Amino acid sequence: MVIVELDTSGYEEPPLTYLFHDESGLPKNGDVFISGFLMIAKPAIGIIRRKIQDVLAGFHFNNELHFTKMSNLRFKVYQAVIETLMPLDWRFHSIVVQNNLLDLSRFGGSPYRCYNFFTRLLIQHRVAECGDILIFTDEKSRLREDNFLDYLRAELNFQSWMGGFGYQVKRVIPVSSKRSLFIQLADLLLGVVNTWETRGLHGEDRKSRIAKSVYYSPYRSKINVWRWRPKKS
Repeated sequence: MVIVELDTSGYEEPPLTYLFHDESGLPKNGDVFISGFLMIAKPAIGIIRRKIQDVLAGFHFNNELHFTKMSNLRFKVYQAVIETLMPLDWRFHSIVVQNNLLDLSRFGGSPYRCYNFFTRLLIQHRVAECGDILIFTDEKSRLREDNFLDYLRAELNFQSWMGGFGYQVKRVIPVSSKRSLFIQLADLLLGVVNTWETRGLHGEDRKSRIAKSVYYSPYRSKINVWRWRPKKS
């Protein structure tokens, strides 16, 4: 596994907060879609990287962490990775949107505009006083002709200015999940949330067992799930 080091060149002081964004599903495709991000303050980046890489080395695991891919080995690796990650310094924020509650006409009929809006809404409500921010997003899903990268940076900074919040998005950077350990960790946590929301806690398959172990962890509060509902008119 090739891991990209975070590039903070060009800044007098490196950004204080890093967001690693991923998604599951799309508006009006399936029951729900989920957008989420792993938030890590700069001092914790190196610690988390070293500890997780040690876990992977112990299993001689060189493949991408991807919750939808499961085997006996992957189950053991994912359990060990999550068990190691949980006590460390991070937060995971997600927004879960029920597709039957959506009215795409409010977004010009575009699922991608809808998705972009909810991703911006989630980040805006969770980073109010985070200072300078770098956002990394999985390039496989975001390099579409939907203006996501520019939209996210411009809209978040506009909302910060209008609301007097204490954050500024310096850049939104697409990165391959195969080359980013932190995007892969976001994928695992997103998979956990997806399992909670779509399967509950009653299954005995491998994904459900991982999701239940996180749900009953003493560190579960690090994972925030915003179940969006439209305002009543």
